[in-house]
Amino acid sequence: MDLRAWLLLACAFTKLLSFLSEIQSGSMFLPIIAGARHGNQEVLKMAISQDLLEILACPVCKSKLELKADGSGLKCQACKRVYPIRDDIPVMLIDEATIEDDEPARKS
Repeated sequence: MDLRAWLLLACAFTKLLSFLSEIQSGSMFLPIIAGARHGNQEVLKMAISQDLLEILACPVCKSKLELKADGSGLKCQACKRVYPIRDDIPVMLIDEATIEDDEPARKS
């Protein structure tokens, strides 16, 4: 290996160490890991960062989106559309959205 390759390898290794230390300190955002535990407490973290939630808007009505309780999608409170989250990426396509009613179905 020449000197340039060694320098690139050292730079990549340094970035990896920095990334791992951020994860360990808790300053980096991690996706949900089903059943993950820390001591006696179950660890739950959002798959979408709060910063991203603040800048996303519904493509139809431009209203604010909120993360569903189960983390499966982003719901527009105005038009009730739910945009799915796949592989920790919100799919903000109108054709992919479903419309959910807030009220549970009533029994007849």
